[in-house]
Amino acid sequence: MSKTYVALDIETTGLSPERDAITEIGVVKFRQDRVLAEWSSLVNPFRSLSYKVQQLTGITQADVDGAPPLHSLVSSLQD
Repeated sequence: MSKTYVALDIETTGLSPERDAITEIGVVKFRQDRVLAEWSSLVNPFRSLSYKVQQLTGITQADVDGAPPLHSLVSSLQD
């Protein structure tokens, strides 16, 4: 039987784990060339997004202001 993998993509407000926060999470579970599951969500970082981050990611302040906080997404992500 072939192995199952999970690819995780995270967008953040910056590169510092001490200062920055996650703004989006995307996950794909796959085996060989078959996608088994997909999941994604915007995340409210409870801080302002810089213009540079908004331009780079395409995520706006309005997008994340209405998104759930990270702690409320953990169980959905684990599933």
